[in-house]
Parts: sequence; C-alpha cells; structure tokens
Amino acid sequence: MKRCSPTVPGAVLLLLATALPTATARPAEQTGPRTPTTVSTAATTVKTTITVKTPTTVKTTTGAVGTPTAGSVPCATADELLVPACGVWWGIWPRTDSRGTRSNNLPANLADLEKSLGRRFDLVSRYKGWGENLYDAWDRSFRDSGRIVLEDLTARNFRTNTYTSWASIADGDHDEYLVRQAARVRAFGARTFLSFNQEPEQALERGGIAGEPEDFARAYRHVHDLFVAEGATNAVWVWWVMGWSGHNDVYPDLWPGADYVDWIAYDPYDFNTCHSTGYKTPADTLSRWYRWIDAQPWADDKPIMLAEYGSNGANKGDWYAQVPDALTELPRIRAAVEFNSAPGRCDHRVTASANNLAGFRAASSHPLVNPGTTIGLPIPTANGRAVR
Repeated sequence: MKRCSPTVPGAVLLLLATALPTATARPAEQTGPRTPTTVSTAATTVKTTITVKTPTTVKTTTGAVGTPTAGSVPCATADELLVPACGVWWGIWPRTDSRGTRSNNLPANLADLEKSLGRRFDLVSRYKGWGENLYDAWDRSFRDSGRIVLEDLTARNFRTNTYTSWASIADGDHDEYLVRQAARVRAFGARTFLSFNQEPEQALERGGIAGEPEDFARAYRHVHDLFVAEGATNAVWVWWVMGWSGHNDVYPDLWPGADYVDWIAYDPYDFNTCHSTGYKTPADTLSRWYRWIDAQPWADDKPIMLAEYGSNGANKGDWYAQVPDALTELPRIRAAVEFNSAPGRCDHRVTASANNLAGFRAASSHPLVNPGTTIGLPIPTANGRAVR
C-alpha cells in the first residue's frame, strides 16, 4: 500500500463529530503476554477522495499513510469506519500522569500528559470487564473534548478474575445484559471503536478457560449482531488480538468473518528485560506480526491498529522516538495506542523517566501522527452504517 499526500481514498468525507467526558476507573490491570492487535474494516471498503495541496496523489483501499501539510485539507477527517484521511491516529491508555504516577483518574492523567506533551491525543482506550457498563461519563467527556474512544468489553470479571464462557454468550444466555450495553453504545452517539474480548489468547493460554477459538468467534458474531439489531450502528468493530506468531495457527479459528470486522488490532511489545528476550527495534517489534496478517487473504484490506504497544528496554526514550518512522513502512496501520502502564514485571510507561517522556514527546510531534485536531463522525441518519 502507498502513502498519501494530495489525494486519498476513504469514504465520503464526513467531518468528525466528537464528544468525550469523564471516565471510570479501570477495574484491573491486564496480564499475560502481549503482541500486536489489529482491527479490520467491514466487508465493503468505502472510498473517499480528499484533495490536499501537495504535488503527489496516492490512493489506497483503506486510506493511505501520509504526512499532513500546511494549508492542506485537514487530515483529521475520516470515513465511516474512522479511517483517517491520511496519517495515523495517535492514542494512549492514560494509566499514569506525566510523572509516571499510576492512578485510576484517567481524565486527570490524560490532561496532565497532554499538557506535558503539548498536544492532544486523537484516541483514548478503555477496558471494561464483564458486568460493567460501557461508555460512561469519562467516555462522554473524552468524546466531547474531541477524541475517539476505543472500548473493549471482555468476558472476564476484573474484580473476581472469573470468565463467562464464550459459548454461553453465543447461545444468548447473557442477552439481557448485552441489550443494556447496546443501548449505552447507541446513546453514546459518536462513532467509536468497539472490541469484544481483546486478546482472547489470554483465555486460551489458561487452558481454554472461556472456551475454544470457535466459541470466541461465535460469541463475537452474536454480540455484534445483537448490537446492530439494537441500533448501536455507531460502533466500528475491532478484532483485537495479541498478534503473536505462537498463536498464528489459531487466528483463522478466532476470526469471526470479514463482515464482522472493521479493523484488525494487535499488541506488539519490545518486552526486552522483563521477558529476557533481548532488544528489538520499533521496526522489528511492529512489523513481525504485521507481515503475517498482511499476507492473510481473509484479512485483506482491513485497516490495522496497534491497540497496545510499548518497550521495556533500557533506553526507551530513543525507542519511542523511532516509532513514527517505523510506522511509515507499515501503511495499513492507521492508529497506534501506547499502553502507558506497568503491569507485573513489565514497565511500558512512557512516563517512567524524563528520557522516556522526551522520546515519546518527540514521537508525538512527528507529522505522521498529527493528522489534525477535529475527531469523530456523525451517525448516518439513513439505514445505519452504509457498509453493512
């Protein structure tokens, strides 16, 4: 796929309409190995032409990576699947403030981080456990202040660390709860990234505690279909996995089908000292699973997201500073969300030291990850999502 400059395909240009407020505390840290996450586009790719004042014209099915230029049409416009016109959405899970102090006050952490970085994030991620409510006051505050929300609903109760079986979800045993959540998504109003049970490999690694890969795919389809039937057509569906080569054999079985996936998401990490794996450059870290999923015909043309990424190396400042350059070689990646926390022995915080934050600040100023300032999309008024 090529980059974008002057002309980029996407869907009919829609201005981003956002609304984001105050969030609630995340119940628990996630544990287990992580790798790249990806999200795919719906069965049909919607195309848009955006004219930018530049000498070059580049076209792609999922939009194109490009460097925003002064005087150009704002790159922070997107199609109905939230694919940016050019460049990459820049996001974070704001578990710490700029000094590296962990807190459940995500809005305060986010505000402090943005003040330190001198920019606003395009995207904020949230993790909700089974039994919790989706799209709370924090999400509405994020939306209202111009950010896209990436929200995951996992079939695990974060407080008790117990799983609800995927088969029981697929069989409709929890529809009363899911109908309530669909209503909350619908009421949220703005376009939003929504994922069901991110990193299902975690459950598989625990002896299939939630079920088999086929059960996950069936549960995903059931949740998706129920939400659509309940009018939650503002959800852009993300298939979010670790993206680790050790699980490549099960990904075809975890895949719910192209009609059910708008984006593919994966979680690449330079685990380094915390897993004794040695140093990996950002280019190596991000590209390993990308090359594999990019070659799979069943995942063809879906935009990809780094739903989590991070480094545990000794010189994380330099590592983070190199991330945008690495992204320029991976054109299907259209969003990158840093996992700013320190679960277990692994410390992914960009705020762990002044050096780390300086490197991330340098990355955050790169033109590729600054597609613009206006985020969000209005809800289609006729027939829900045009691509469904």
